[in-house]
Amino acid sequence: MDSASHKQTDGKPQIEPSKELTPSAQKCRELFAESPFDGALHQEIGQALTAGREFELAQQALESAQMLVPLAVESQIDLAHCYIENGKQELAIGLLEPIKEQQELSTAALLKAAEMLDRVNDYPGAWQLSRRAVVAAPEDAKAWFHLSFYMGRLKAPFSQVEAAARRAINLAPDNAEFRISLAAALCHFQRYSDAMQLVGQLINSDLTKVCCSSCLQNLRNVFETASCWDGVVACSEELTRRTVQSNPDWSEHK
Repeated sequence: MDSASHKQTDGKPQIEPSKELTPSAQKCRELFAESPFDGALHQEIGQALTAGREFELAQQALESAQMLVPLAVESQIDLAHCYIENGKQELAIGLLEPIKEQQELSTAALLKAAEMLDRVNDYPGAWQLSRRAVVAAPEDAKAWFHLSFYMGRLKAPFSQVEAAARRAINLAPDNAEFRISLAAALCHFQRYSDAMQLVGQLINSDLTKVCCSSCLQNLRNVFETASCWDGVVACSEELTRRTVQSNPDWSEHK
């Protein structure tokens, strides 16, 4: 455990103050101070902070909880996530290794742990857990998408990668991310017509619903590779709109 991550005063673990806290993080810190020995509460705080991407404070809360009660597997995965974000990869690996062997994991826990294993470059481990998720929940589109992604990481035959991705798309046909990801892979193999069959319909759709800007950039690249210039223009306009929205001064200095 990182001895600098939290300190104790009069036997009470305390989250160290940060220069600036979001309102949610400040509320969590206040709850922590009110109940310094409530391990279950500390786990809830750590999970909430992890979800809010307050990784430094989340790590402190989860490490404190770990001193008070055994961490639930979901909290262990969250702590591994914090370690990864905070540059402590070896600590993350130490937490994730035994999780790979646990048999009673929910589909959500399997996929979150697989994502963390991927982050520490354990691609076989990520594939193993995503495969277990598919077996446990064969109608879960996200599980199939993860399986396809990690199969790609392991250089599996593309026919198998594509089959898993198409299974995800069939289960969640409105998920743009799944379609864009497979379309990009198809373009790599110069299967432009197949790629356009997957994403062509997105040209006239509401691109604001493509939540991930990196996905939107990938979609633009697919359209450009497939020489679909209407799609390139539509994606470029939406990317510009998002840039201006997040940084109003950008258009003035363009």
